[in-house]
Amino acid sequence: ENRPRFAEVAARLWHALCATCRRRHWRCCRRMLVVPQRLDMPRACAVAIFGLVAAALADGPSSEFVHLRPAVVGGVEVLLGQETAVSSKPFHVLPALVDADVVATALQAASVIDMDNHNDEADWLPAYEVYTVERGEPVPGKAPPELLQAIHQLSERAVPLARAAYDCPTCVVCTSFVRRYLPEERIRVPCHFDVTAFATVILSLSPSSNYSGGFFVQPGAHVDSRRFVPLEAGDVIVHDFTLNHGVEVLQGGRYSLVLWVSQTQADCDRSRTPWHAQRAMAGDHVAQHILGMMYTQGNGAPQDDGLALHWT
Repeated sequence: ENRPRFAEVAARLWHALCATCRRRHWRCCRRMLVVPQRLDMPRACAVAIFGLVAAALADGPSSEFVHLRPAVVGGVEVLLGQETAVSSKPFHVLPALVDADVVATALQAASVIDMDNHNDEADWLPAYEVYTVERGEPVPGKAPPELLQAIHQLSERAVPLARAAYDCPTCVVCTSFVRRYLPEERIRVPCHFDVTAFATVILSLSPSSNYSGGFFVQPGAHVDSRRFVPLEAGDVIVHDFTLNHGVEVLQGGRYSLVLWVSQTQADCDRSRTPWHAQRAMAGDHVAQHILGMMYTQGNGAPQDDGLALHWT
């Protein structure tokens, strides 16, 4: 009686099933795609049935998402998340931190800006991003006023939290960039650490209705430990360099505005990241791994195979 609405719900259920199958076995999803044909069953009905099974397999609808709890940090009310890895520090979600009109105009500007397709350091695939601020200054021709306004609000409202949360009174915004995730371009960034940032501030520009999946944290090596962080447009995540995280857009498209924060203005000006070496020399295994990657890639440190082997 309401075929369009049923088709929409059925598609969502089918998508949930495939997401569940991906976590367990790729062939599972491929096999179920042909079941409706073999049973001469309407595809929408098969989707609904398999979707219900998927919900049961997923151990409830909340199993995909990280647990967040209310807290007060530096006098600011936040939602606190913990990646659970021994060496990671908590991350923070600030709901509706940036004004809705500022988010809307920033999204419009981001949707028409020319993205760069240089290789991303996380996987060496085209990044589809554009740097708007470097060494604390707007990049000429790359920073429209609408994005600068959003960057200003983020700096005013989120960076003080980063300073308080990570004991960094001299932290400054060093770099800013916009990222785009679309099915025909890039839909994921694998697990990684932000090696060139002491802290990271991420503003979600896209409404949650535009996509599924998104930003995730992953404390373990296996994808089963991955948990998504639910975000609405205007919500902000603040985390430091110890967070193992990534992005996977399962459906739709997503835009985000990112600030990389340096420990001092001098570190920003000279592209230094001394916090990794300090923790590595103190015996932190994650920092040692990060430092090894930095020397391997020449990203945040001079390329040096000998030092890369030493720290890895």
